[in-house]
Amino acid sequence: MTNHEYLKSILDEEKIDHTVEETKTTRKEVKDFLVDYYKKEKTVDHIYAGSIAKGTAIKSKYDIDIGISFNNEDFGTLKEMFDDVKMTLEKEYGKSNTREQNVSIRIEKNGHDIDVVPCRKIKNDDTKVNLYLNRKDNNSLQSNLHIHVDEIKDFSELETIKLLKIWKIRKEIKFKSFGLELMVKKAFEKQNIIGLDNKFKYMMEYITDNIDDIVLIDPSNTNNNIAETIKEAHKDRMKKYAKRALKCIENDSWENVFDTSNGQCLDKENSDVLKSVFSRIAAKPYAKVN
Repeated sequence: MTNHEYLKSILDEEKIDHTVEETKTTRKEVKDFLVDYYKKEKTVDHIYAGSIAKGTAIKSKYDIDIGISFNNEDFGTLKEMFDDVKMTLEKEYGKSNTREQNVSIRIEKNGHDIDVVPCRKIKNDDTKVNLYLNRKDNNSLQSNLHIHVDEIKDFSELETIKLLKIWKIRKEIKFKSFGLELMVKKAFEKQNIIGLDNKFKYMMEYITDNIDDIVLIDPSNTNNNIAETIKEAHKDRMKKYAKRALKCIENDSWENVFDTSNGQCLDKENSDVLKSVFSRIAAKPYAKVN
């Protein structure tokens, strides 16, 4: 098996084809409930967002996002809008199955986590919206979920994005999915690389060289640098594991790149020595090894 084929096998393991229809059914049920509830008194629209809509979903973790947008004149404030949608979801699905997040309200239904994003249109005939932002320093964020989906769904490197998502989950790296998607797109702006193994290696090099000062501009809001919302400690962890991945790739140890260990790789000679030491310790747990 070539390295390219090995990475293809990892992607095959992470396919969610068998759950997509069930997921879409659950998503539609929640959307229908909210639209039916609000349409009696308000003008309400929706958009399906998240990784399923973009084509970047993996089995280990995927987003089911529903944007529920209201007209500009609906609700007195963004917080009133957010709190009203939250209360409506709590009544229908229970408080224990509902919790608020940065710009969304997460509910659990049929074993799925669904994020509902309340939006208020800036102009009623446009898709630009304002979101309520749960932060002390600012309580609003301009966005456009339609642009977020369109920016990624037709990108040629969706498989590379999925591999990066699998890698960050297995290494417990916290990095926003949309930020990751934008980073891959930025990295491949002027690149024409063949083979998943070469593409992944290039991304590890790109992260190592650029993550500290990277700028990831939200395509729907040029004032929003998504990289600024990612903690330095999380960037440091990503850089550390990218360096370890490159060492693994250098030693042709691709299994260590995607395992759930600390990602460290040793050359074959040192690895054999350690195996010998550990086998001796296991055989004689109290023996002193010099």
